Amino acid sequence: MALFPRRHLCRHLESRWAADLRVLSASSRASARRTEAPPSAARSASSKSVLSGPAKAAGGAAGQHPGASQLQGAGRWLLGVLDAAVGSHAKAGVDAANGVFSALGLQIWIVQPSSPDARTHVVVPPADSPQAPSEGTAACFGLTPRQFVKFMREARREESGGCELEAYVGQMQAEGRLQPIPLLSAQFQHRLYVDIARLIVFSFQRALLMLDGSSFWGHRLRVLSGPALQRRGAPCDARRRSAVGQAQLRAIVDQMLASGAVRMPFLPRPLERRLYHNCMAVVFQLVDDLLTRDGEEVNFVGHRLLLRFEAQPVELVKRLMAEHPVRHCTINEAALGELVEELLADAQTNIRWMPDVIESQMYLSVMRLLIRIAENVVCRLRINVLGREIKMSILSHLEASRGRTPTSADAALPLEHEALVAVSATELEERLKDIKEQQRILDALRQLGGAHLDLTADAPLQEWAPDRGASQPEVDASSPAGEVGGARGGAEAEEMHEFQRLAHTLKLARSLSVNFEVNASVEVPYSMIADLETYPLWMPWCTSGRLLSGDMASEEAPAAASAQGGESVFDGEVGFGFETGTFLGTVGDNVHYRVTTQEPVVACDDSALPSAGPGRVIADAVNGFTYGKRLVYDWRFYPLGPAKTKVELDMLFQAKSVLYMPLWDSMQNMIVNNMLSAFVTRAEELHRQKLAGGQNRGCCA
Repeated sequence: MALFPRRHLCRHLESRWAADLRVLSASSRASARRTEAPPSAARSASSKSVLSGPAKAAGGAAGQHPGASQLQGAGRWLLGVLDAAVGSHAKAGVDAANGVFSALGLQIWIVQPSSPDARTHVVVPPADSPQAPSEGTAACFGLTPRQFVKFMREARREESGGCELEAYVGQMQAEGRLQPIPLLSAQFQHRLYVDIARLIVFSFQRALLMLDGSSFWGHRLRVLSGPALQRRGAPCDARRRSAVGQAQLRAIVDQMLASGAVRMPFLPRPLERRLYHNCMAVVFQLVDDLLTRDGEEVNFVGHRLLLRFEAQPVELVKRLMAEHPVRHCTINEAALGELVEELLADAQTNIRWMPDVIESQMYLSVMRLLIRIAENVVCRLRINVLGREIKMSILSHLEASRGRTPTSADAALPLEHEALVAVSATELEERLKDIKEQQRILDALRQLGGAHLDLTADAPLQEWAPDRGASQPEVDASSPAGEVGGARGGAEAEEMHEFQRLAHTLKLARSLSVNFEVNASVEVPYSMIADLETYPLWMPWCTSGRLLSGDMASEEAPAAASAQGGESVFDGEVGFGFETGTFLGTVGDNVHYRVTTQEPVVACDDSALPSAGPGRVIADAVNGFTYGKRLVYDWRFYPLGPAKTKVELDMLFQAKSVLYMPLWDSMQNMIVNNMLSAFVTRAEELHRQKLAGGQNRGCCA
């Protein structure tokens, strides 16, 4: 259904009301003739009508003829009937028009002169700005398409809005920069390209004038625009080589046509492609001349700012468009329709012999293309200034109203300082589920009794006693040594380690749990982990290992502690380095560990000691390292027999930043695939050497 403009509808209603008024006037005159007085009375009345004003007044004061009074009464009655008839017809027409406006959803309401609301003044503020535009050039804020075209025409009449654009476009056509289109007349093509150039030039000027009235630091910026005193050459110099890449423009047009962003149903696809390419050539050539030619310059504080265009390779342009597609906005078709209507209303733009339907549709398609061009330019623009990345996008009036940000002074604060953030009900429900899950994990941690947490600190795991950590197998005197360790170790392995629970509560934390068996006595794998200085002999990525301090009387290795299951705590440093296979490349660091060891209890046939007990080594990087806030290893060794040991390893890693999370994947892969196999091989080799040398360090004398 086609909607007429407001002025056409008003003219239509005025013509209808004028016709009704003429009909009612004719009917009233006919009624008056039927009720006229007799001819004699009429003649007497006509004879009295030639009296002067004073005579009429005197005659009226002295007395009137009875026929004259009847005639005047009939006239007054007819005038009342006429006013009532005209008013009723006008009221019916106004009510019908208001009903049509309401049904169409138009915000238009016609008020009658006799209505009580006829003298009511209603002030409607602009929808896009919190206050009315200021006077002067600042009034360009919130221009409607009709006002935009009006100002553009005024600028053209004043010879300040692109007076040389006719010659500019003609020179581009003469030089062959614009390819001719067979089905369209040369006059229409020339007029279309000139209108595009005028829109670009006027928009560029208005964009600068929008800065007028901006206030900062107690001062207000004033922007004035006028013709240059000296012109340094024509706007399009034939001797100047254009920097606009035609192949790049064709690639962009092909991508737009393939994505369906633009479409012109009146033209075949090859001609449509050529028309869009010509329009883009006009836009980019004009921008090139406006910014980079010799006559355009920016001088400030003794310096000159120079800009230049440089075409990128076509393959790079195609790859960027494929990898980073532009998110198209919803075009405001009503605004474009109003803009095209105002453009074609100009006698210099509208071509009389060309149907308005075809002409308007082609202009609409070209206006959509201009929106898409601006969208590609703005959305692909990346600006990095003073450590801030600036991204821009184009939104329609509907999208802007949905995502409008507050314009108060509070909106100038960074997002992290906002006290209130609008969230959806779904996000609130998901956050509530996360809170309940964290509460459940915290309740489970409280029941452990071995983890002391301070969630307000950078390292929530503050103190950790190994004898109160993960559950250890208890020694049963009535069971054989091998069966006790295996049974208890298997039972405890079924329980979840506290690292797995902490990984859910700490930010950027991960955990790993590994169980395996080694064909060696329990003291062999224990001594390998407790002795940091021997790490480079068997650990794949280890570069160094040394002791920093200890609480033992001598500088002996911790594996030489008493056989009664003594506990020791010391500091050590382990260096590592490996290739991550990610963007991090090769990483390495020296990690400072707080090491807590508890030797296993080895059963002897001729002793009164209870059966074998497990050993444990905990290495905790309390102060973190280069890539992580926390790194903890928990090794547990359960003897399954004289030459068999079950080893359990739990690991907790907390990264300093999300950028270092790939490091955990590399560490996990190396532990499972490289370190454990090297550990098993080294332990079995040491066990064989121990048997060959006849040494049994785990037994009592």
